[in-house]
Amino acid sequence: MSDPVAAPADDVAGRKSTDSSASIPRPKEPEEMTAEERSAFAEKCKGIGNRGFQAGDWDYAVVAYQEGIRYLEFVAHDQQMQPLPSDHGGAQRLEKDMALAVTIFSNLAATMLLLGLGCWCTGWR
Repeated sequence: MSDPVAAPADDVAGRKSTDSSASIPRPKEPEEMTAEERSAFAEKCKGIGNRGFQAGDWDYAVVAYQEGIRYLEFVAHDQQMQPLPSDHGGAQRLEKDMALAVTIFSNLAATMLLLGLGCWCTGWR
């Protein structure tokens, strides 16, 4: 199975490959995944965000954390945007996802503070 977040292949000279077979496969959208797949993808996003944070690439970390949150907060809905009844995977899955969401939100907040985006609601910097 290929990693949907792997970097594109480079040629020997360091140029990005233009071979379409080396392109990065797009991850499924949340509505195309099961609850377990969304949880696993959010966990992967957290790891990617953590690597960006550790490398000092704050913008990259923010995008990864936001994407993880987007997958965790997904709620299936009908054409009128009304939530559909669904099972998130049981109480244990829900508890695990809530803990993951808390971690990702905390990491996102720390990253935004480093970017100077903290306390934007009060105008304080």
